[in-house]
Amino acid sequence: MKQCFVISVFCFVFLSACSDPSGIARHHVGHDTVLKEKGHPVSESSRLDIAPITDTLAKRIYGWFNRNWVLYERKIKEKVQVFKYHIHSGESKLFFESSYPISKIVPNEEYSYFAVESKVKDQHSIVTILDEQGNILLKKLKNATQLDFTWSPYIDDQLLMIEYNPSMTAEVILVDVNDPTKEDILDVQPYIQWFKENSLAYLEWGNEPSFHAPVYLYLLDTKLKKSLLTNISVFASSKNYFMYITGNSSQGEQLPFHFFHKDHPDDMMEFRINKLYSNSEFIWVPPFDWLPSENMFITFSPKHRGMVHDYNQGFHLVAFELESGKQKVITEMAQSPDINCSTNSSMCLIGNRYEQLINIDNKKMYDLFIN
Repeated sequence: MKQCFVISVFCFVFLSACSDPSGIARHHVGHDTVLKEKGHPVSESSRLDIAPITDTLAKRIYGWFNRNWVLYERKIKEKVQVFKYHIHSGESKLFFESSYPISKIVPNEEYSYFAVESKVKDQHSIVTILDEQGNILLKKLKNATQLDFTWSPYIDDQLLMIEYNPSMTAEVILVDVNDPTKEDILDVQPYIQWFKENSLAYLEWGNEPSFHAPVYLYLLDTKLKKSLLTNISVFASSKNYFMYITGNSSQGEQLPFHFFHKDHPDDMMEFRINKLYSNSEFIWVPPFDWLPSENMFITFSPKHRGMVHDYNQGFHLVAFELESGKQKVITEMAQSPDINCSTNSSMCLIGNRYEQLINIDNKKMYDLFIN
């Protein structure tokens, strides 16, 4: 889910402008541990049936492992176990084990590598990079209060790692999984995403706190920077498309999302949702994500306009079709929770612990926990 990352980066920049081990997570070498969920046979005619997780020790779902599997957390005594779970058959297999709480697990677009953040204590994080078999390719203790990860959608083994330090500074580091001991520190600011194979898009924050900033491109081969857009509050980048919301969006009754294809930047598209207002220049943006397999952008639209702090009139989960420019309603929801869409299917995880799954094609919602 992309929107929380945007907000956390803004909070970090705002605060920094105002103020100017041993127990590493361990790989579980025995991958023969399997939990069987009974009563969920699979056939081609029932591929859309979802088997809820019946494991009473399951705490939350981290996200997708691949097209038909998710990763969920299971706590036993002092250990955190990460199981991969087949959403149709109900089969579970141990993927990874840690002695410390796990904050996030972020896969690359092909689900061949996974970046993990574990927390030792408030000002220290552990970064672990795994392959799809759960083998550890890198593990390192970081003097960081938080880590964020952004995988390249163009080169599977390239990762941007953002370290937020106790001193209220941040570093953006380019990591090559094939040579994980080498870390290339980039002269850019968070928030940052991949724009193309050899370029990154980021917000060039000024010295004063602000709710918007220009977007620049950083060219990896030459280390040059060039302006892309001005007065931007939020942006998001997929493999082929770029979305942004301008600082002017605090005006008017609707919130406009602007899109362009990266190969045709002059061909602009736009769709609008009802706006929730604040008492400042802050622009409320609902959780959103890309659904690459369907060429869609998924987000929540308030049913009515209102104020952010007391709005309670419900939302529509909506999909914007990037090729046709059409918008469609998927379902109605009381809240606008976190959302995490698969990169290679038509399904999205929804909820504060991703406890529900929705199929965008048939618009059916499924509960993933029964306990």
